[in-house]
Amino acid sequence: HKMEINVVNEFNTDTGCGSKLENKADDYSCLGAGSLELVVDGRKITKAIDYKFADGTGRVLAFNTVGKCSRSWFAMEELGESTGETVATVRGRRRRRRLQQQQEEQEQPGDRYKRDPIDILEHLKPTMIAPEGCKEWMEQRKENHDLLQQTGTWSTIIVETDKVSFY
Repeated sequence: HKMEINVVNEFNTDTGCGSKLENKADDYSCLGAGSLELVVDGRKITKAIDYKFADGTGRVLAFNTVGKCSRSWFAMEELGESTGETVATVRGRRRRRRLQQQQEEQEQPGDRYKRDPIDILEHLKPTMIAPEGCKEWMEQRKENHDLLQQTGTWSTIIVETDKVSFY
């Protein structure tokens, strides 16, 4: 499979993507307020999606979120500076912890592609900027079944395949 994550127009962040107040049916959930696009096996994706590969070997989950629910890259960099650890060391420890969690869960091959998107987001909570602050937003998404309909400039992209997994 071939995948690209692109900035639509690096010189302009106002891409004309709609909002909840404008046209709900058309541009409701453009990724990054229209600033991001994914190209998966030649298919251009500009809106939130839970895309599963036809051959069952992977999944791309992309949606808009709020800042507090985004991945905490800055915290890892700050931790590295304050403790003298390198960012790579901190990332490696997190990666090992995630692999250990996956082994403990003993998922069967392909099972992770069947999980509900909100359950995947719940599993990623420890890596968020403000997991406790994100709790209410996640509960609302779960109750309303509208994770893939959110507008916003913050986007999360999760790629899971049999060979690689990242977000």
